[in-house]
Parts: sequence; structure tokens; C-alpha cells
Amino acid sequence: AVQGPTADFVGIAFLERAQHAARTVARVAAGGTGLASGFMVSDRLFLTNNHVIRSADAARGLVIEFDYELDAVDQPRTVTRYALDPTAFFATSPEPELDFTLVAVGQRINGQAELADIGYCPLLSGDDKHMLGEWVNIIQHPDGDFKQLVIRENLLVNRMDVVLHYKADTLPGSSGSPVFNDQW
Repeated sequence: AVQGPTADFVGIAFLERAQHAARTVARVAAGGTGLASGFMVSDRLFLTNNHVIRSADAARGLVIEFDYELDAVDQPRTVTRYALDPTAFFATSPEPELDFTLVAVGQRINGQAELADIGYCPLLSGDDKHMLGEWVNIIQHPDGDFKQLVIRENLLVNRMDVVLHYKADTLPGSSGSPVFNDQW
């Protein structure tokens, strides 16, 4: 029987799409300390918040860490670190406006993951991807910790011109995380 006001069935492909989306999410770090989250939006561009990376100079002192997560037996995976390359591309919009920073990914520092294998989540322009009342899923590094996923009881509650409000569990370090609908 369906319990509650909605049927909560999702096809098993939900998990495969979640894995693809999760692969693109990285921890933003400085000196081995996790600061925030972000994700790949093209084969070379990384997106996070402006309040995470405010300037090209700030980007030069940071790295992004892919696979900073635990595996199926709760062991840390091998992390791959990349430098950021704001000389190749850097665009930002301050917090009172859109609060984003888009920056090119530079050279691999260590680890085995190639950017081509990490993939990316393209930015889509359709309005139907964020309907009020829709469930949202957030892949994040709360408190700069291992990658985690918040998948239920997260609801899109308000749409404004350039801001979406949602109810979901996040912590410092979650800034810059992608917010997905159930289609990822």
C-alpha cells in the first residue's frame, strides 16, 4: 500500500544516475582541510559558490578533491586532487547577486582519476527542472567531511527570480553542492 500523500517509488536507474552525479562532486580544500563542495559542469569547468572562492587569487591557493568518500566497506577511497586554473577561466557573481564561481580545473596533483572519467553535470535552462513541491537530492561534503548524500524529506519550497529555497540537511562545507531533482 502507498503510505502517505505520495507514491515514493523510483526506478532502479535512479541509483545509477545518482552515482554519475556523485562522481562529479568534489571537496574544495586548502592545506588538507575541507572548506566546501562544488561540481563539474563541463569537461574542464568547476562550479561552487562565490562565498567559497571570491577571487582568482583565492582560487590559486585551493585544490579540488574527487573521491573524498568512503567505499562500500567504509574505507576511504583513493583521492584525486586537481589544482584550479583561474588564468584559463574565471567568472564569479557575488553573494547578494547569484553567489557563484565558475573556474577552470588545472593540472592533476595526485591520484588516478582523469577528468574525462569523472564527467560532468551540464547546466540546463528549462524551468521544469525545479518545480515547487518537488523532492531534491543534495550531494555534499558537510563540515568538509567525506561525501554524503541527502535524498529524502528535502523539498523545494520557494522559487524567486534567481534563488531557490529548499528544506534539506546541510552543514558548513555543503556550500557549492549541487541540488538535483529526482531526474538528477
